[in-house]
Amino acid sequence: MLHFFLWPASLLLFWRRDQIRCGIALRRAQRQRLRGRRNEAEELFEHALSFGVTDSRAYVQYALALMEWGEAAKAVELLHNAVEADPQCPVPLILLGLALSDSGRQEEAGETLRQACEKAPANLLAQSCLSLVQMRSGEIAPAASDLLGRGIADNLSLRARLLAVVERHLRGRQPPSPLDDLLPPRADETEEMEFPPGQSARQSFRQAAKALHKGKYTTARALLQAVAGDRKCNGDQVRLYLGGAYLGLGEYDQAAERFSAMPASSLLRGAALFYAGVSRYLNEEPRAALELLDQATETGNVYDFEEFIHYYRGLCLLAPKGDGSAVDELAARREFVQALDIDWTLLPRRLEAVVRSSRHAGAIDRRAETQS
Repeated sequence: MLHFFLWPASLLLFWRRDQIRCGIALRRAQRQRLRGRRNEAEELFEHALSFGVTDSRAYVQYALALMEWGEAAKAVELLHNAVEADPQCPVPLILLGLALSDSGRQEEAGETLRQACEKAPANLLAQSCLSLVQMRSGEIAPAASDLLGRGIADNLSLRARLLAVVERHLRGRQPPSPLDDLLPPRADETEEMEFPPGQSARQSFRQAAKALHKGKYTTARALLQAVAGDRKCNGDQVRLYLGGAYLGLGEYDQAAERFSAMPASSLLRGAALFYAGVSRYLNEEPRAALELLDQATETGNVYDFEEFIHYYRGLCLLAPKGDGSAVDELAARREFVQALDIDWTLLPRRLEAVVRSSRHAGAIDRRAETQS
């Protein structure tokens, strides 16, 4: 009888010991992942699985790491195991749908996520992942409208995926959203410019600054060109504002040259290099733009617009390079995560741009049909 009672207890103890060892291996794996040591992390994740886990935790954590490394296809098998281990929980099913989508298997992903939505109708993550699948399947405007109406899951990784799809769709259709924050919209300047006679260089500079803030870029450029080189004006400010005038006028090459000329000793060097990077990106020079954005970060003086730097770095990584090299969406999403973490309004604004673009295209089509 003594052995009869000891046998189940020993089994329970053995199971508990393996569960503890699995948890330790998982914690060590996550530490190595955060340090960027992928090989060590993978070994530890595999070690955790070797204990014969019976819940979904180890499968899910390993799968999330693989998806972060761009190995979504390998994550799919693990998440199938997670779903089998924990069939009542919607999370493994949601992540399986996301991994299938990242692997390019949109039809299977949609079916899986619809099952997750049925299992957990109030789960916003499942619904937002399903919207991502719809976008990746070409239904971008309807999915954007649904996300704006229903809400978007508070998950930075998913939001970065959504933003990547949106930006690739909007490329060439509308300028990047933060450009609206960096510069005022261009104003009408059909009236002849009036420069009071005899005004000082400082007065002209102040007038140019007011014109720039009102979107009157032609006026601002003329005034700034007139005072450039005058010792009574701050030369660094003149360079920065003159570059801004060219940027507002859409003369991106000229703008980049003005911004890049900022002296290395100037406190405005970081801002100027950032704007130079934006100018090069808008001039369809993503490689040059990335270099300038890196240089801007290296100045250590870009805290006021750090989210913009991450956003434009992401755009550069998504942009075609012109040499046949592949777009690095994974790296772009990492940059978008940083931007979205600082500015949560970025994704909704870009989704609104998708909806506006769709309405504008629809209005053009309707006019064309009427005229024909």
